[in-house]
Amino acid sequence: MTHKEWSPKAKARLAGVFEALEGFTSSYGQMTVLGQLMVAGNAAATAANILQHETLFRLGFASSVLGVVFHLASLVSGGAEQNFELGTKVNLDATRDLLEACRLAGHCPKFIFASSIAVYGGRLPDPVINLSGLQCLQD
Repeated sequence: MTHKEWSPKAKARLAGVFEALEGFTSSYGQMTVLGQLMVAGNAAATAANILQHETLFRLGFASSVLGVVFHLASLVSGGAEQNFELGTKVNLDATRDLLEACRLAGHCPKFIFASSIAVYGGRLPDPVINLSGLQCLQD
């Protein structure tokens, strides 16, 4: 199967469409829907509103996260070490492409990416927590 590369113009148009959709849905979810449920300075009233209008809250939250980029694809250590070119394409080039698409969209969305536990390197404490130190490994 051949992979057809998109032209920069096509990528920019697609980014523009997604920017418009993201802007509308994110604003609608955060300001219109969730704004109706929030009571400034009164957490108890806000919680009561959320419990009374759970479906509306879920709709507002779901539409709000459309403005977030989640990057979850990767090739973990063993696979990347066995096939360096594929590891570079999946782990580095795909991330760079996503960041470039965000840049072309003209704004800075929240960009969330996941990494494997392999970033800690070496022997791992039990349990591994966010404060566990990283170990620099060299070949």
